[in-house]
Amino acid sequence: MPVLVREVENVEWIIEWNVQVKNYEEVKETLLLDRFPDSLPYFTLTCCRRSIYPKLDREGQHCSIALRLVRSEKPAVPGTEALCSDRAAAGVVPDMYYRPLSITVSWDGRSGEVMEREETPRMEKWTYTVSEYPCALGNQPLPLSLVFSIKFKTFDVSEMVEALKHTTDYLFLQQSHCDVQFCFPNDEKPIRGHVKILSSRSSIFAAMFQHDMQEFKTGQVVIQDTERDIFYQLVHYIYSGRTWTSLNEGTAQKLLLAADKYNVTGLSIECTSYLISNITWERAVDLMIWAHVHSIDKVKEVALDIVAKNGKQICTLKAWEGLVINYPHLCLEATRRMIA
Repeated sequence: MPVLVREVENVEWIIEWNVQVKNYEEVKETLLLDRFPDSLPYFTLTCCRRSIYPKLDREGQHCSIALRLVRSEKPAVPGTEALCSDRAAAGVVPDMYYRPLSITVSWDGRSGEVMEREETPRMEKWTYTVSEYPCALGNQPLPLSLVFSIKFKTFDVSEMVEALKHTTDYLFLQQSHCDVQFCFPNDEKPIRGHVKILSSRSSIFAAMFQHDMQEFKTGQVVIQDTERDIFYQLVHYIYSGRTWTSLNEGTAQKLLLAADKYNVTGLSIECTSYLISNITWERAVDLMIWAHVHSIDKVKEVALDIVAKNGKQICTLKAWEGLVINYPHLCLEATRRMIA
């Protein structure tokens, strides 16, 4: 049941679907299309046929055809892969994203009919029903040539960045309309935030702010094991997708631990990448020890490799003496890597 997708003038897509559907059968095809934000990337086409028994004053058999087009975060049928994909290569951000504005459907060369739209946070759905479609008697497959026309409103990545900047400035930097407060020892200035925003970016915050938790009831959270400045950077990243200040080795280490603790994956990846990209042989032993103690395996592996490749110089450092005395097992691992 072939599906053809083609783009028209950058603001309209045509999906052509040739399908055969039996009586009381529901046929589905899933598409994974480019230029849609990853939260709702899948389009699923559904065609359902139901018989209508003929009236006495009308000749022939008729049926109803229910058509659905659903945009969702997962395929409609779990475990299945998309029929076709025009997704961009991994890591490539499109210049603009598409937002469906309207969808019409036509069949067998007829004029297009507007599909009715419904929306939830995890799904967008468009439906249309052909109430009386002529068909043959019995359960013979009914061939249909369906054409969906999707018209889009586009918005640039630059628009998204600008909107995010204004949101960060108004909600977080100006501390507007906050409903939770993070408190720190020594009467440091609290940091305020918004439960829904924090919960949407961190499963730890989501669990913390459940209705039966003390933090939800009081609207206050005491932070004991993360410095205020580091926690501020963490929350700023949740709101804006970037840290408040540029990273250095010290802040990257502390932020990585905080990001792992609160399950802020993007920040964890960014800090890990920074540390790996900026390891020098002079600092490799110290970073290897830190990564070993905190089970940061990716950083540890890269630091180990640098230690192994620069063993002659590194063995003269004070840091190596400390490694031998305080972390003999790690020292043995590094030595074996040197002579491997």
